[in-house]
Amino acid sequence: MFKTDYIMEMMKRFLGIALIAITGIVAASCNGHHEGEEILNTGAYVLNNGAWGENNATISRYDPTTKAVSPRAFQTANGAGLGDLGQDIITLGKKMFIAVNGSKTIFVTDRDLTILSTITATADGNQLSPRYLCSGGGK
Repeated sequence: MFKTDYIMEMMKRFLGIALIAITGIVAASCNGHHEGEEILNTGAYVLNNGAWGENNATISRYDPTTKAVSPRAFQTANGAGLGDLGQDIITLGKKMFIAVNGSKTIFVTDRDLTILSTITATADGNQLSPRYLCSGGGK
């Protein structure tokens, strides 16, 4: 009897947390756009972290028009892998920014994942390992 009550309580907590997470995702996705701003709908991107030290992070892309999934879209676009420990990805206008923690790199790409530039941050002569990205004020 005790295990059943405990399991039910844990399920209620899980459902509550899941509901909060879904609400947050929906709220975050409802950001407005400015008049005249082009709305880009090029599909959904999934950053696959890869295994630590294995240099095998990837980005999968889902195309809603064809309903096809490209599991190694970054590698296909650039002829090279993403690197070690893909950590975060954001879009800003027509550009995407991809933080690759283990490789200590931020890739700037277009929406087709073609590399436009590579950013390597340093502080006191040491390379930094980017983790999380954010934008504000159009930057």
